[in-house]
Amino acid sequence: MATRLTSICLWALGALLACTVQASAAPIIDIEPETLFVSHEQSFGVNIVIHDATDLFAFQFDLSFDPRLLSATSVADGGLLSVGGPAIFFPGTIDNVAGRISFTLGTLTDSLPGVNGTGALAGIVFRSRNASGIASLKLSDIILLDSNLADIAFAAPLPAQIAVMPEPGTLALLAPMLLGMAWVLRRRPAHLSPQG
Repeated sequence: MATRLTSICLWALGALLACTVQASAAPIIDIEPETLFVSHEQSFGVNIVIHDATDLFAFQFDLSFDPRLLSATSVADGGLLSVGGPAIFFPGTIDNVAGRISFTLGTLTDSLPGVNGTGALAGIVFRSRNASGIASLKLSDIILLDSNLADIAFAAPLPAQIAVMPEPGTLALLAPMLLGMAWVLRRRPAHLSPQG
């Protein structure tokens, strides 16, 4: 009887600890999509997303990229903080020579509780240049604050990879097909004689 009671108590304690650990898990920040293939001179967008935020009141981040392959054209509010009330968004400063977007930030303006959940902090539009390669998008100098203006711990983000490559020309796509058709036509007999 005592062992059964001990087992029940240990099970209840384990369940309580599991809930506590799950509730205090650090939010995850990432760049979505994590990988992308684009052609030369193509516009595309990425989102800076936070997953499982709790009491998020304000954020700030910088983003670096390869300026030989990409140029940033705009930074827009992702809208997550606006769910909690009036918010201010500053898109930061784009430097396409250094390959950096500096001091992008958002904050709630009233003394409200922060927002909970998953959503976009910002959306960034890039344009690929006329060069090929793989560009990494890396977040740095990330600050997350709760409604008491205390730091929120978070899981470090991984860089996103953008592959920039030339778009294959129409002739390049048709050439193998045309060569194959020419080979088939050459192997066909010129004419068939009636058998009889």
